[in-house]
Amino acid sequence: MELYRAVDEVLYYRWDPIGIGDDVWARDEYYGYLPHTFTLLMNESSHPEDIAAYLHKMATVNMGLSAHAIDHDLNIA
Repeated sequence: MELYRAVDEVLYYRWDPIGIGDDVWARDEYYGYLPHTFTLLMNESSHPEDIAAYLHKMATVNMGLSAHAIDHDLNIA
């Protein structure tokens, strides 16, 4: 459970593609991405590139962010 919470904090405070990490009212904004991100992390066959690709897809396709940098996602992964 501690690792799950740590992944949640990384998504909210570090990945934070829409820039809300300073707003406590939006703390649940990335909860929907947490289960799959955690599953990828725990999967022994996953690589950082797999996690970065998922995060990048969520930011660009799901959130519609066109200027989101894949390098940032890879650094987070």
